[in-house]
Amino acid sequence: MVSWIAPINDQVALNVDDSVIINPRIGGFGGLIRDCHGDWHCGFHGHVNHCDNIKDELLALLYGLQLAFLHLHQYGTIIRTIQDFLPRQWSITVHHTLREMNFNYDDMP
Repeated sequence: MVSWIAPINDQVALNVDDSVIINPRIGGFGGLIRDCHGDWHCGFHGHVNHCDNIKDELLALLYGLQLAFLHLHQYGTIIRTIQDFLPRQWSITVHHTLREMNFNYDDMP
């Protein structure tokens, strides 16, 4: 018998699946995230033209990982927004500065 296996402790499980109609090669995918108690946290679905099962499964995994990061990570939305700014047409360098070296900011009113 096939059954869902719950993740351990405070982890979550990402479950994905797809379906493809061979002719005209259209498909759909979806997934959901459940906690160790089996409670549903969030889900997603999508459709793809000119696809195959591998492409659909990979897209389902990609969307699921993005959803998990954005909705379950404490700072996921903020991190994603910052990542969107980085590839723009400008010269930018991001690095961490220790608090002790950031004395100019500390003196601001």
